[in-house]
Amino acid sequence: MLLYTEVTQFIDFKVVDGSYVYKAGKIHKVPCTKEEALASDLMGMFEKRRFRKFLLFVLHFNEHDVKSHQDIEPRRMTMQLPQGFARLSALYGGIYMLKKPVDEILMEKGKVVGVKSEGKIAHCKQLICDPSYVPNQVKKVGQVIRVICILSHPIRNTNECTSCQIIIPQMQVNRKSDIYVCMVSCSHCVASDGKYVAIISTTVESENPESEIQPALELLEPVDQK
Repeated sequence: MLLYTEVTQFIDFKVVDGSYVYKAGKIHKVPCTKEEALASDLMGMFEKRRFRKFLLFVLHFNEHDVKSHQDIEPRRMTMQLPQGFARLSALYGGIYMLKKPVDEILMEKGKVVGVKSEGKIAHCKQLICDPSYVPNQVKKVGQVIRVICILSHPIRNTNECTSCQIIIPQMQVNRKSDIYVCMVSCSHCVASDGKYVAIISTTVESENPESEIQPALELLEPVDQK
């Protein structure tokens, strides 16, 4: 999708050095090669066979060969690339009206038909907006906690990776949702040399959200500031 829409002309990619998963109080590298998969203690023999089948599926996937899809409909899988598409929109004649107040969202027969601003109307068939613009038409169904931590060291047991992502599965910490950790550093041009930025996030499930991300904070210690 990224290549087809040529969004890649406007964005650069920087991969993380490794992906890890939390199990029984420790973090383990997610295998991404055949050799790593065979040596990993994350999976049993049968799981390793399933993992091998998945890698082969990815390797042999062909958009024009339905047999290679294995019951997956690739054209119905959605992707969200707002900033890249915003730049493409501007390039191909999209109109931007910045610092314009939204006076009214115009509706006809239950559907949006336009937005009124300073006496003028911008007509539309579809409106994408922040929920705060339509408080009477949205319902809060959840909340997220996000903690940004500044470190002076890479995360322990990641082989000194300058960037990585860690997933703490919900079953490992008796939760309903997973906890995610993403760490980046100077290699991504987002921190000074010798500093690391780790972001923890998860869905709030209690009245004390900070206690919920404690397992992730323990992986990052010591933390300079959060």
